[in-house]
Amino acid sequence: MHMSYEHDIDTFLDGPRAALREQIVRDSSIEEDDGVFTAETPPDRIADALFRFGQALTKIYDLTFEAGKGTTHSQSL
Repeated sequence: MHMSYEHDIDTFLDGPRAALREQIVRDSSIEEDDGVFTAETPPDRIADALFRFGQALTKIYDLTFEAGKGTTHSQSL
């Protein structure tokens, strides 16, 4: 999946959103190459990998809503 078909990806490559995107990629065990996300997994772990991949893409997509808002958020327990 490509990082963006409709957003200016330059905003994802610098600053706080870039750091958050990189952290999501690291934490989710996915890889990124020039805006293309992939996940390597053995066949017996495909369901788990697909779930983690979907979660990572959702988190990265959510960064598009941070435009103009900053990157801090509160977490309620």
